[in-house]
Amino acid sequence: ENIKAQTGLDLEITLESSSKNVIKLNLKLKHYNKEHYNLLIDKNNILISASGNQGLFYGVQTLLQNIPYENAKIAKIATVKITDEPKFKWRGMHLDVGRHFFPKEFIKKYIDYIAMYKMNTFHWHLTEDQGWRIEIKKYPKLTEVGAWRTGSMIEHYNDQKYDTIRHGGFYTQEDVKEIVAYAQKRHI
Repeated sequence: ENIKAQTGLDLEITLESSSKNVIKLNLKLKHYNKEHYNLLIDKNNILISASGNQGLFYGVQTLLQNIPYENAKIAKIATVKITDEPKFKWRGMHLDVGRHFFPKEFIKKYIDYIAMYKMNTFHWHLTEDQGWRIEIKKYPKLTEVGAWRTGSMIEHYNDQKYDTIRHGGFYTQEDVKEIVAYAQKRHI
């Protein structure tokens, strides 16, 4: 799904293996690190090997980064052999939606970028004195009041000037579950 979305190449997925012009995903690599992968691109095939799905996912990300975008219909990829694994176990990005609310689709795109760079942790800052962004059904006032502000600062802090545009929003419990599942599919 990522290959077609990012390159326009519509590849056939099959369990059968032809001898040329295929991308092979191999889960038989013996390695202690589940994020380790090998990527081998030769003139006939592409082989990504790992000991687990997370390594395969990272191998695909590296493959996508090596596909030239000038003409995605005809992808000519240089031959290469890459053996890779992360130096640090925890790699992540933080997003503070307490101060400025971002819609659910933006959060998903942010997660896509995190995955593309092989990060594995998303720190989502949902509450603070500037905004409450998660639905708690037992306490509806948290989002009725705390998820909105009547204006935003428009000048320097010392000027204390504000517009009158209402800003805010919150994520329902279903939204949060959907975003968490979306991140998990990308090994985050």
